[in-house]
Amino acid sequence: MSRVLLAEIHAQLCAQLPELQALPPAERQQRLAVLDAQLAELAAHPVLRASFRFLVSGELADGLALLAELQRPAHRWERRRRYYWQFYGLLFRAARLRQHALERALRPWYRQLFAEFCQRLGALPAAAPSAEDCPPVVLVIVNQLLLPRHAPTADTLDTLAHCRALGYAPFLINAADVPDEELWEFFDSKCFARVADYAEATVIEHAGEVFPFYQCRAVADDVAEARRVLQAIAETRPRFVLCLGHSCLLADACRAIAPVITAPFTVEVAATCGQGLVLRRPPTAEDQELLAALGEPPPTWIVEPYTYAPLPPHPPTTRAALGLPGERYALAVVGSRLDDEMDELALSWLAAALRAEPRLHLAIIGTWENWPRIAAQHGWQERATYLGYRSDLPAVLAVCDGFLNPRRQGGGTSVAWALACGLQVLSGDAGDGALAAGPERIVRSAEEIVSRIQRWLADPAWRAAESAAARARFAALSDRRASIARILEFGERLRLDCGFTRPG
Repeated sequence: MSRVLLAEIHAQLCAQLPELQALPPAERQQRLAVLDAQLAELAAHPVLRASFRFLVSGELADGLALLAELQRPAHRWERRRRYYWQFYGLLFRAARLRQHALERALRPWYRQLFAEFCQRLGALPAAAPSAEDCPPVVLVIVNQLLLPRHAPTADTLDTLAHCRALGYAPFLINAADVPDEELWEFFDSKCFARVADYAEATVIEHAGEVFPFYQCRAVADDVAEARRVLQAIAETRPRFVLCLGHSCLLADACRAIAPVITAPFTVEVAATCGQGLVLRRPPTAEDQELLAALGEPPPTWIVEPYTYAPLPPHPPTTRAALGLPGERYALAVVGSRLDDEMDELALSWLAAALRAEPRLHLAIIGTWENWPRIAAQHGWQERATYLGYRSDLPAVLAVCDGFLNPRRQGGGTSVAWALACGLQVLSGDAGDGALAAGPERIVRSAEEIVSRIQRWLADPAWRAAESAAARARFAALSDRRASIARILEFGERLRLDCGFTRPG
């Protein structure tokens, strides 16, 4: 099938998606079956058909069928590696698709990809014979380095500064091991963009400091490049490798050179083949299953909650400048994936709150392509202001009253900033944002949301106390240097435990 025809089919499926998602489950499945038969007649790629079906249905059976198709050995290595990230991204974007069985399947799949990667590389560099006189180099490796307004990128750069302040010499490597091209065979595929300016850079600047930097060139697919980079890493004799994120083939390939610690940006149990793992919360019974799926022996882990940098400075703004009514309770809804994250549950919360409280006004910040249709369907046009993407998010939050965080995988940074501004945070009970909010700010029903908003409006003393508690919560979440120091201490213990050095 030509790329043109694939693009046309993709566009047609995109056009049908909102209608299908609005149908009752039984009718939705019937329509999907008919559509799938039509796609088969057009010889549409099985991955395109399976990924569309799973995104629409959210059913575990459809997810398992998609997984089986993606992992077929008939797909070449480069494609299966990209499929891994597309499937992870699909689960990340849509909280309703997060099934424990599917999350658990990602760990052995990554382990298999890593085994194939090592087989392609052949013999890897080993650690230096004696490591006692190593310079205190810590290799920081990420899969995706974008502009600083991308929260994980900003946090990565901040980590470099704290490592240096703690006496280490950080060297940043962007493995760039995520898809950088559209995959039409996967419905709603995402291009994990890379910044062209980094390609020839040898240093990167942050907070007035300069750090050595290397941008890999397709390291997962280019065996010669991977070997060259690993040999250069071995020659630096790092004390350990700090992998920020997860599922990084290059970082895990360093495990024969130095201990590899994986520290995710999210609350999930990250996929890794390294020796150490940072958990952002105490593990649950389900997390223990995920840890077991990482392989034998499982990595040594520590619990170290995620921390957030102080709010970046921005000139203040006003409600009038933003088009927000001054006399209303302004509830911020923030996200770059709101089409996925504001699911039926979150929309039902908004509907009930707007019906019950006439003083409520929504401030929509970020990307929500379906918002005009949703607003018209519910008659919310006069009850909301759509602000789109804002580079001055802290300044916008500072003039709001509340912040609604739906059940979703991300959202931690925006929740933390809302706390720092003293907002009333109302959070669903799952994801990074929920962990940042804290248990006292979790809501599970529209009634809870309405009750808390109305008390905020009616009780000035309670409102002041809640606002102070929110700022105190952020203060507890923002001691990043102490957190990184504990992770570095964990790395030093791993050096001893894994035999990379001997006690003095």
